[in-house]
Amino acid sequence: MSGHKRLNEADEDPGIPLVDRSRNSPTKAYTGRTFGPVHIPVSGRSFSARLKRRKKLLYRRKIIVNMEFFLGMTGFVLMLILIEVHIQEISFFSADTILTMQVLISVSTGLLLCAVFMYHITTVKLMMTDKNVFDYRMVLSYSFVIKVCFELLVCSMHPLPGNLTLPFVTIHGYHGQVTVEAVLSILMLLRLYIVLKFIIINSQWMLSTSMQSIGNLTKVDIDAGFIMKCLMVDHPVLLVLTIMLGIFIVNSWAMRTCESYYVPDNEQSGFFGSMWLVAITFLTVGYGDLSPNSHCGRFIATVTGLMGVAITALLVTVITSKFQQSRSERSLHTFMAQMELQKRRRTVAANIIKLSMGVWLLKCHDRLTPHQDLLFHIKLSRVVKQMRTINANLSNIIENSIDIVDVAATAMNVSDMLMKLQFKVEDSEFSERTLESRVRSINSKLNAIQTSVR
Repeated sequence: MSGHKRLNEADEDPGIPLVDRSRNSPTKAYTGRTFGPVHIPVSGRSFSARLKRRKKLLYRRKIIVNMEFFLGMTGFVLMLILIEVHIQEISFFSADTILTMQVLISVSTGLLLCAVFMYHITTVKLMMTDKNVFDYRMVLSYSFVIKVCFELLVCSMHPLPGNLTLPFVTIHGYHGQVTVEAVLSILMLLRLYIVLKFIIINSQWMLSTSMQSIGNLTKVDIDAGFIMKCLMVDHPVLLVLTIMLGIFIVNSWAMRTCESYYVPDNEQSGFFGSMWLVAITFLTVGYGDLSPNSHCGRFIATVTGLMGVAITALLVTVITSKFQQSRSERSLHTFMAQMELQKRRRTVAANIIKLSMGVWLLKCHDRLTPHQDLLFHIKLSRVVKQMRTINANLSNIIENSIDIVDVAATAMNVSDMLMKLQFKVEDSEFSERTLESRVRSINSKLNAIQTSVR
């Protein structure tokens, strides 16, 4: 009884392995490279427990992303205030206040790095739960580790406390000392990806338990790529316009910061001049009236041009998809085009018959002159050419109107008709067998009655 009780306890507690973990036992739990026994989590035992654990991990991930958003935007807003204080030369803030704000930015950045690390730990646990494994090394990959390191590097960029300066050579060859606060502040713009991450994690697709479960069962990853594809299908114009507007504002501010820090007295050091420079670079127009005068500004211009090419291609794709006909519209257009071509074909056929009858009548009455014969042949060849063109257009319309979807739908309809016909045949055969059995029973009863009467 004690053995059965111990086995039942092991089945109920998923953390207890099926082997003895005592020192005197000849069989111990496999530990691999880890120290101590392997604790198999709840995800490795039952499907319902995995779903519960997955729900808790998704809720935890949502809370962590909200913390990331708050910490990241707090440091970002403080950085914007410091940059504007320096550019506008506002004397309201003292040196101690500026130093306090820089320290707060560093503290928020440290907390943000901790939140990012916790987020990826939760992601690893989710992957372990989805794949029903008990060792984190079974779900990790080099690409995942590189992505985590890159994200930590991006989130760690922020202006440091104090006034750190480095030797600098301008485009025109002047040497001097320049602060790295502007470069670190511009690199801090990469932290804006947290806004997109916050929107994706709090979207209806991520919060839907049914979609998460169905995606897990169908091996579809409900990740950022899937959410962006869904948004591109549902709201393509709004998404592209939002991305364009965000890139335009962010790059304009970055260009203005670069030019104001490193070349303070020029035309594009103002926000409107930077906006014009970013606009003509983004649209790949390049009038040449303005150009960046710093290495930082040139880098921003290069990035803006690359983004402009990519967004323009995406915008063309969206506009093209918006002007594509739906299936019903294409069917209606094809039907009306066929009707019009058939009407023209009947008219051309009537003209051919009329010309042929005219030539035949003139030949019968010997009134056909050589000049009339030549004119009739020219008209007849022209009408025959029109008929061939109409027939070619009809065949092209019929070929282009049939796509893979229509073929699949037709095949499904044919298969349904065949199944229904088979069922009807089986029902008729069953009814015939039933009728034959009933007739035989009636005959047997009649024979029995006849024998009894005799």
